Amino acid sequence: MTIAAVVSAVLAAALSVLMARRAMRAMAESLALQRRFVADASHELRTPLTLISTRAQLLHRKLDSDGTKLSQNDVTAAVAKLVEDSRRLTGILDDLLLSADPRETVTYTVVNLVSLAREAVSQAEPEAQQRAIRVTRSGSAEAVSVRGSDVALQRVFTALLANALDHAETSVEVAVARQGRDAVIRVLDDGPGFDSETSARVFERFASARPVPSDPGMARHYGLGLALVAEIVARHNGTIAVERAARGGGASVNVTLPLAEQ
Repeated sequence: MTIAAVVSAVLAAALSVLMARRAMRAMAESLALQRRFVADASHELRTPLTLISTRAQLLHRKLDSDGTKLSQNDVTAAVAKLVEDSRRLTGILDDLLLSADPRETVTYTVVNLVSLAREAVSQAEPEAQQRAIRVTRSGSAEAVSVRGSDVALQRVFTALLANALDHAETSVEVAVARQGRDAVIRVLDDGPGFDSETSARVFERFASARPVPSDPGMARHYGLGLALVAEIVARHNGTIAVERAARGGGASVNVTLPLAEQ
């Protein structure tokens, strides 16, 4: 009976430790998922929030400038863009929630990448103007369609453009084209480009090589943008790579996605 009691106590203690470890592991995974979602949401919402702030500042300057009178149509158009940007914030947040929830499945539809590129360039123009950077679009004028999430693929263009604007000196180019059975997105800038060390880990989370700014008013870079793009591209069965731009130096980020079946 003594031996049985000791064995039972040992087994009970071992079982308790095992169950406690399982519970702690599940709690740790849940906490890690929560932290990851907060980091992703914070990063992804920064660009549209900056865009809204920029649009509002430009409208405010025009309204306050001496000798300049905006028509009712101009004000209505500016406010409509602000409303559209606010709706886009909701779409991004919904897409992040769907991506983070393993119980949810995202329904893919046919998405025209040329339309997304045109919209992304239009959204980036206010920020580009403030930095004296020219943003252009090239490639196919006809529809280049893939199957995917409209909001997620728009995030790809937004993130790649934001990254290019951070590094460009004078120009950024967005190109969408067909290449065999694939659609190819290229975002080029004339900045310093990626060095060999950065290229090897550019798609890792928190892989930013830029130092923390000493000025608290300057934007801090956390190294999440390209990592999130890589995750979206992987969900769409695509590939992503960086290389030195073929002409004029700078960098080129290339995304390849399978074309939608006709």
